[in-house]
Amino acid sequence: MIGSGMTEASGVFTFPQSGKYIVRFHCGFAANFDARYVSAAIDGMIDGSVLHNLGKTYTHISYVQSNATYTYAVTQCIFDCQSTSTHKVQFAIDERSANNISVSSGLGFTTMQFFRIGDT
Repeated sequence: MIGSGMTEASGVFTFPQSGKYIVRFHCGFAANFDARYVSAAIDGMIDGSVLHNLGKTYTHISYVQSNATYTYAVTQCIFDCQSTSTHKVQFAIDERSANNISVSSGLGFTTMQFFRIGDT
């Protein structure tokens, strides 16, 4: 990492300085059932108002005979952080099945990446 890093509070991420950023969300899912779809999304926040689905990717899980089946959803967006006090991001997942799906956090299956690419 070069410079200051992101900070997080209650699932909301704050940028260390203003600028344009590539934001990536790699989300690993695990289930022992079929799921019609699972999705990973990046939501922006400006002055507390949520801008849904700046980046969103869908995938599905087809259960195979094992303890768990895994899949990935990877999405990204370019976010223009004009002010570190008002412009933030958060991440969301969704799934459609009769069960609860789990997000796999071990071994780097779920990560968020932030790359500052220029001034605002």
